[in-house]
Amino acid sequence: MKTKHVLLIALVSALLVMSPAWAPQDGKRDIQAMLVRIINNVETKAPTKAFTKAINFQQLKAGYEVRTAAKSVAVIKFVDNSKLVVRERSIAEIKGQVQGREILDRQVHMTKGNIKFEVTKGPKEQFRFTSPISVASIRGTSGTWGQGDSTSTYVMLTGLLNLLNLVSNRSEDLSGGQTGITDAAGNIIVRQSTEEEQNDAEKNEEQEERTRRTIRITGEDKDGKVRTVILEWEE
Repeated sequence: MKTKHVLLIALVSALLVMSPAWAPQDGKRDIQAMLVRIINNVETKAPTKAFTKAINFQQLKAGYEVRTAAKSVAVIKFVDNSKLVVRERSIAEIKGQVQGREILDRQVHMTKGNIKFEVTKGPKEQFRFTSPISVASIRGTSGTWGQGDSTSTYVMLTGLLNLLNLVSNRSEDLSGGQTGITDAAGNIIVRQSTEEEQNDAEKNEEQEERTRRTIRITGEDKDGKVRTVILEWEE
């Protein structure tokens, strides 16, 4: 009899948890994303947990972190087909809420690393990239975001981006073909992107695995003039 009572209590508890009456009254819930591709060494971390090896098609909820090692890439997709390519040596945290099918708030927080992004334009919500020194608000935008200890750098391929420096509260708009750099001193610089920056922003996932190496050899020619030979390759 005691066993039957325990099973009955467990069943009722499960039904109450699944009941809409026990859902948040405003209908809001944590945003979710999915790891659709993993290249080499990628780890994920749930809140209050340690990092563990990531697996393909793993669900990511608000508060989850993704960490990539050298020559490693993680591709993340959201329900609206927005896509993030987390490049090597990066740590990114997913945040946000949805209500029904509507995305209310969506953020990616990064303290170091580089992300290539393709964000679908929504009717209301703006995708935000946050760091200790900056906030970038985007909608229908593609490009890359590089985060260092004291600088945030955005290279725009298409769309619009508003870059806010949290130290000085200054902000600037960027459009396709422009690069925006903001730092821990509160400065913001917006300029035309270099060809190298644009090429880097256009790289696909397969190219992310390759590491570009450069060697500069300086010496004198037969006339005594200083010459520099530059050797570049990918591995």
